[in-house]
This record gives sequence, C-alpha cells and structure tokens, in this order.
Amino acid sequence: MVQPLSFSAGIFPGGHTKNSPHKLAPSSFPRHRLNMSDHDATASSLALGLSHQQAGRIAEAKTIYEALLAKDRKQPDVLHMLGVIYSAEKAHPKAEKLIGEAIALDPERAPFHHNLGQAYRQQGKFAEAREAYRQAILLNPDEAESHFCLGNTHMALDEQKEALRAFQEALERAPNRMDIWSNLASTFLDMGEVDQAIMVFQRALALAPKDADMHYNLGTALLHKELYEEAVLTMRTVLDIKPNHHLAWCNIGTALKNLGQTQGAAEAFKQSISLCPEYADAHWNQALLLLAQGDFSAGWKAYEWRRKIPSLRIRHQEETPWQGGDIAGKTILIHAEQGLGDTFQFLRYLRSLKAKGATVIFETPSPLKNILQSATFIDQLVCIGESLPEFAMQAPLL
Repeated sequence: MVQPLSFSAGIFPGGHTKNSPHKLAPSSFPRHRLNMSDHDATASSLALGLSHQQAGRIAEAKTIYEALLAKDRKQPDVLHMLGVIYSAEKAHPKAEKLIGEAIALDPERAPFHHNLGQAYRQQGKFAEAREAYRQAILLNPDEAESHFCLGNTHMALDEQKEALRAFQEALERAPNRMDIWSNLASTFLDMGEVDQAIMVFQRALALAPKDADMHYNLGTALLHKELYEEAVLTMRTVLDIKPNHHLAWCNIGTALKNLGQTQGAAEAFKQSISLCPEYADAHWNQALLLLAQGDFSAGWKAYEWRRKIPSLRIRHQEETPWQGGDIAGKTILIHAEQGLGDTFQFLRYLRSLKAKGATVIFETPSPLKNILQSATFIDQLVCIGESLPEFAMQAPLL
C-alpha cells in the first residue's frame, strides 16, 4: 500500500500576502510612539499574545486575545489568531466562525482564507475548503502551501486532474518539498498512471536518496506495475534505511508470494506482524497465503483480520455477529462481501443454515438478484443498499 497522503497542517499565523507564514508581518503592527494610544496598546497586546502563542503558551495567548475582543470585536488579526488556536485545538467550528469574522473585516489577507480552508477541511467541508484555498491563492499565488492544500482537497473530492495541477503549481514554488512530490506521484498512481508515478518517485529520490518512505512508495508503485523483483529490491532499500518498517516487510511478502517464493513470503509477513501486531493487512495477506497452502485452520482464523481493513468495506459490523451457535428459529442476515465469483463459490453454505432451522436473509450484489430469486435456501433476497428487514444476527458470507 502507498503511504497515506501527507495533509499538511499549513496553519498560517498571519501577515500580509507576501510575508513568511510563520510570523505576523511587521506591517501588521503600528510602530510604537512615546504617547501610546489605544491603537498602540492593542498592537502591543497582540504582539505579546503572538509571542506567547509561538512559545507554546497557548492559555496565555488565548486570554490576551479574548480580552482584546471583549473590548473591540472588530479586530481581524485578533479574530484570526484566536481562530488559529481553536483550529490547533481541533475546535474547528469555532475556528471557522472566528476566521470568517476576520475575513469579513479584512478580506484581502491570504493567510485568513488559507486557515479558513484548514478549518473547513478538518470538518470534511471539502467544497468550501477548495474555494477558500483558491481565494488564498488569488491573493498570494506564490505561497506553495496553499497550492499543496488545494491539491489535497481536490484529492479528497476525487478530482485527480485538478489535484495534479495544484501539486505541480506547488512544486514550481517549493521544488524540494518531499511531501508535494509524494502526493503528486500518489495522485498519478490513483489515476492508474503507474509509469508516471514511478518517474515522479524516482525524481524525488534524486533529491532525497535516504528518504525511506519515498523508497517505500516507489516500491509500491513497482508492485502495481507487477515488477515484483524490482519491488523487493526497493523495499529492501527501505529496510536498509529503516529496519523496522513493517509496511515494507508486508510488501516484500506480497511481491515474493507473486514470485512463487512462498516460504520467503511467509517469513516477510511474519516479520511485519512481529513489528506491528495490529497491522491488519499483514495478517490478511498471511491468511491468503495459508489458505493457498491448504492450512485452513490457521488461514481462516487469520482471515478474520480483514474486518479491520477499511478498504474492504465489510458491512453491518455494528450488528450482532453470529458466533456459530444454535440458529434454529432465528433470522440471520448473510451479506456478500467480495467479488461475484466468491459469492457463487460460498453460496452453497447457506443450505446448512436452512438445515439448522434458520430464516436466511441474503444481501447480494445487484447483478446476482435475478439469478438468485429462485434459490430455495434463501428466504429473503435484498440487494446491497436496499432497506433490510429485521434480523437477530449477521455474518459475512466468507
């Protein structure tokens, strides 16, 4: 599997459009005068709040910002900085409200729009985040971070072509950032452009030859290309740099299994599990290998780990599971979970449930509904996505 996309935090504390994202621009503050006005006092308090914030004294910073807003709500810098704090504290609706107020007062500040995008994205409001990042870019097209976050948001919206453009724009401004290179390549991989992904990973490795995760991602792309020997070599490079990389061990196992080297594959999966006992993918791949070797007792036991793999989308896990006990007189939902071939292969076991006195509801992929209408061992047939009748327990078909 590819390393998860790197979603940058990208919080910009403030400043105007062309200043560093790590500090408020000097022009944000009025210069001190001997006879201090209320405006000067506010700027001084804001500077003190920012000093506390940058030093990690968040409670002190928050106290100052809230006191300033209690006196005068129409202070965009203060609203924005307090919103940044709430965003860091994962209070994203509060951050959205505060930064939105700041923008209403001063709409020409790129960091405000960028950080509003962050608050939206953390709430899953990806369409709103996309527009906020676009506005930040309009105000400051030179900021790589906004292009990068826009690309990540396009990915979340399944807009791969737009994501490619955003990552490419980000790289023009920050050509040495590995996270941007990685996400660009991962986007190519998601689009099925494996050759392009490999080229981008190799380009990134020319900049950072000791980056273990980049080697890992290249190895994963090679697996997608079914270049198994090259994938093994690349994953072993990962282990030279980071010996405890459990993901690399799992992918070595996958490559060796496809090369017919089952003993080496078994050892690789075992090593991955020893390094990360809760890594479900390694257990599941180990299960498939055991089943292929005829070790059904250990294989089916390990196969249960698939329930912890989100990409397999096993449904109804929140409902009462059937543990193999007495089923007579009870209604059970059996649900297909994998391909049509697997469904046909295992449907015959529903007969044994009927023989034990169960009422069997079967949730099927819609292409099989007409074929299964006349099955005598199914009491009620429901297509995936349709409303389900009441049942006492459930189990996946496999």
